[in-house]
Amino acid sequence: MRDLVATATAWLVRTEAPSCTLQQRRTFQKSAHRRWFAFVAAGAACICAAGWYAGTRLTWEDYSTHIGGKQTSPLADGSSVTLNTDTDLRVRITAGRRDLALTRGEALIKAAHDETRPMRLVVGATVIRTSGANFDVRRRPSGQVDVLVSEGRVATETDESWLSLNHSARRLGIVTAGYMASIRPGAIEVSRLDTGELARQTAWLRDVLDFRGETLAQAAEEFNRYNTRKIVIDDPKIATRRVGGVFLDTDPESFVAALALTMDIRATRVEAGPGYGIIRLRSAQARR
Repeated sequence: MRDLVATATAWLVRTEAPSCTLQQRRTFQKSAHRRWFAFVAAGAACICAAGWYAGTRLTWEDYSTHIGGKQTSPLADGSSVTLNTDTDLRVRITAGRRDLALTRGEALIKAAHDETRPMRLVVGATVIRTSGANFDVRRRPSGQVDVLVSEGRVATETDESWLSLNHSARRLGIVTAGYMASIRPGAIEVSRLDTGELARQTAWLRDVLDFRGETLAQAAEEFNRYNTRKIVIDDPKIATRRVGGVFLDTDPESFVAALALTMDIRATRVEAGPGYGIIRLRSAQARR
């Protein structure tokens, strides 16, 4: 290292001061030393930063699905995750931690029991912890998080103090099997589900949508999650009509056909490519 510095210093001195006094030469040598060590320090910092970034990225695994896709994957700790349509989940399993982050969509998580290493799932401003449970978690575009527990129990926490500086806005809750929690920043609402409702809420695992009194607007929103051909309601008068039935989640055409037969609704299709486009809905009585 000293030989390298000396060589670099000599080169810098010859380059910058071909003809100078002894004092000037010493000044150049000190300047060269400082620049050389600054260069080495900067290089070392870059290498360390790159190593830290790569190490952090490598410890996380990414799981994702496209629109209409579903995927089940085993995890290193014996747990498993099933991803619904258009979902992104990050997982980091180490000897001392089990960390997950749901950045988009919905997932059914079967967390293997481990008291010494509880699972921690972050969904926006919500944190879900469990030592072992089966639960469905959905992150809605509005920011609301729905957690449905079918086995075991989970602890939920939400905090909006980072938005309002109101530290009392932090909320904690326990959700046990057969219950569902709807979570918004600073608020947790827990409700009990009977067996039929529990099955309906997880109907996506059977590739179907099960409607029991939802509005047409809500049903269209659900179909749009699974399809690149979107349903658009052009007539506000029909948006609040109630619908029912079980439909394949990737078959909006059957749903629209049922609407035409039972609710006197007309559909107009605008194609934008194979599998893409818009299905516009309005009352058959509305003016064309």
